[in-house]
Amino acid sequence: MTIVHSAKETVYYTRLLEALREGKTDPVIDRLETMLDHSIINIGIETEFTGPLEDVDEALSRSLRVAQDYRARHPHRPTDDWSAKRYDAALALTSEHN
Repeated sequence: MTIVHSAKETVYYTRLLEALREGKTDPVIDRLETMLDHSIINIGIETEFTGPLEDVDEALSRSLRVAQDYRARHPHRPTDDWSAKRYDAALALTSEHN
């Protein structure tokens, strides 16, 4: 499973770098914003099903705080209802674990 994830990331990074080098910043920003949304959602889903482990709880809280600070400066939120609910729940984890 890890190699499949790495293969997908390789394509993402290659396409993003190509677009940046061609001066196409808007599509790159849009894609990175969406990737950030989905990584936040994935943290929330994993935490919902497994609960945070003590040894990663601090790292999760820190990463969510960084994302929350960024989102305060640059608002962006998934538009579909399913993703938006999970996104909001994941970002709310920062206050639960601080």
